[in-house]
Amino acid sequence: MSYKFNDPGRYYVKLKMIDGLGRTATYTKEVKVALDPTYEMPRITQVLQSKKPIFTHDPVRFSAVSQGIDYDFVYKYYLSNSTGNKWLIGYTTNPTIHFTFSHPDTYTLETILLDRFNRENIYIGELEVLPNPGAGVKTLFLSPSNQPCNLYWNGATSEREQMEIVAELVKEGLEDYKILAILPDYELEDRLGWREPGYKNEEAIKITGRPTYASDLNADFYLAIHSNATHTAANCSGPLALYHPNSTLSRQMARALYDNMMAVTPYPDNHGGVKSGMDAFGGEGYGEVRSPFLLGIPSVLFEVNFHDNPTTGQWILDNRPTIANAIIKSIVETLELKLKSEEEIEEYLIT
Repeated sequence: MSYKFNDPGRYYVKLKMIDGLGRTATYTKEVKVALDPTYEMPRITQVLQSKKPIFTHDPVRFSAVSQGIDYDFVYKYYLSNSTGNKWLIGYTTNPTIHFTFSHPDTYTLETILLDRFNRENIYIGELEVLPNPGAGVKTLFLSPSNQPCNLYWNGATSEREQMEIVAELVKEGLEDYKILAILPDYELEDRLGWREPGYKNEEAIKITGRPTYASDLNADFYLAIHSNATHTAANCSGPLALYHPNSTLSRQMARALYDNMMAVTPYPDNHGGVKSGMDAFGGEGYGEVRSPFLLGIPSVLFEVNFHDNPTTGQWILDNRPTIANAIIKSIVETLELKLKSEEEIEEYLIT
């Protein structure tokens, strides 16, 4: 008979014979099985990283690509920093692990494949971990009007449609600055029915809506962007900035928004200004001034101009980039934003 040993080691073969009378005899033999020198050593061909460059506080996935492995193997992942400290970050039969770096540095990643014969194959690579460009950066929540029934003078478009365009332009214009501008989750609001005309439409700006979302994001400022209407007169013009009287930053932002918008508006102000947003509705105030402040976020409700006036309404439609730039200028001045360096901009976009 023949037999094939799968693993090296020391084995004992016992032979037992039985004759026709039922008598038995046994013979035991020690057999030493060596590893076949032609047996391929499993090896790691490469280790892939899911993100490049790698930033602190941003989870990254490492995946080992190997050949020649069959079964009973394990991967060990060791990480060393520039000062020589070394620690085990993974010990698994899964070739993929996830890790989050907390400090920028140059690291050495040592990946070890240990097969069933306790043979090791080692793959060593170097990693550069950079400071996260989002860490320590201010966060701005932009809340464009959610009023689809507030139609412009011509009935062809709405306040929500136009202010969402302006808010997107503001967000794009701030990408070169050290600030994270965030828009509402329109898809979620749509699923909740908040974007449909009717009473649910107001749910988006209640304290449990966008203000809470902004709070969860640790927003440093909440800016609501609207266009205005009197519904009674068609000759009103001028931007209106509504601030919270108990917030100095809110007052400063409101003044900057008004001044910068008036600088680009060709029409006089006869119905706008810089006013407390808490004087309305018997002192209850506007929701997007009151609610963010209650959650610890300075806020301004800004009306760029009147959309029920054919003259200023058409000006809004024709000058959305100009309006957005005036808002951007106000944000940069009030929050004292700095431009990102060319390197920071490039790295941020790669991520």
